[in-house]
Amino acid sequence: MFPVHGRCQFTFDNNIIIIDALGPWNLEFFEILHSNLLRIVQENFKDKAYGIVVILKGETLATQEGLNYHLYRVKQGNAKAIAINMIHSSFALTTQIQFEAVYNKAELKNKFFRDTSMAKQWIEDVLHSL
Repeated sequence: MFPVHGRCQFTFDNNIIIIDALGPWNLEFFEILHSNLLRIVQENFKDKAYGIVVILKGETLATQEGLNYHLYRVKQGNAKAIAINMIHSSFALTTQIQFEAVYNKAELKNKFFRDTSMAKQWIEDVLHSL
C-alpha cells in the first residue's frame, strides 16, 4: 500500500453531495473517497435521489489503477448524475477526457463546467426531471 495522494472534503446542498478534491490521485485516494462517499450516502441519502458536484483543484491527474477502481465503484453507485467543475484544474482537458470516459462507461450522466453554481443548477435540473 502506498501513501494516499490527493485529498477531498464533502459538503451537502439539499440533494447534492459536493466533493472538493485536490489532486493528483492514486488508488489509495479512490479507496478512501468511495469508502467515505458510501458512508455519507447511507447516512443521508438512503431513499433519496441525489447528484454529485465535484470541484477539482490542482494537478488533477489520476493513475490508471485509480481510474479502474473508480469505474468499478461508480458502476455500483446510485447517483443520478455528476457535474465536474474544472476551473481550478491544472490539467483540465486531460482530466476531462479521463473522467468522461469513466462516467460514460459507467452510464452515469455527466457534464463538465467552469462554474460551481452552473454545475449545481444542472444537477438540480437532472434531479427534477426524474
